[in-house]
Amino acid sequence: RCEVIASSQRLRAGHCLIAPIDKQIVCDSAGRVILLGQAWSGEYKPAIGQILKNTSDVYGSDLINIIFSGMGNDGSQYLDMVQDNNSQLWAQDPSLSACPSQPQAIIDSGYCGFVGSPTDLAKKLTDYIGERAASHSR
Repeated sequence: RCEVIASSQRLRAGHCLIAPIDKQIVCDSAGRVILLGQAWSGEYKPAIGQILKNTSDVYGSDLINIIFSGMGNDGSQYLDMVQDNNSQLWAQDPSLSACPSQPQAIIDSGYCGFVGSPTDLAKKLTDYIGERAASHSR
């Protein structure tokens, strides 16, 4: 189930939240997505770079960012901070993207840890989560 964020709400398994284009969102360590009254800054809305930075600051090494498609390079301005927080950053193969400039900018940044098709990304995600669960149970 997918929905555009219209009010502050908690992240839930099995639900996809879509960032609105007219208002900023932030996340907190309790798993809440908080809708702010202010507009996004910058040329593209929502501002993916701001979302990546905020979620990385909150979730650190527990965060996996996957960039599938997008315009421009607005997602790449905070990637050094995302890397410093040990968050994962992966991208869809730009040749398979509807709009390849954003995944290409992520790859070109040098911070991208994995590139693949949606199927490859799903397998990588499943394997990564499985490995993390196994290491936490030891």
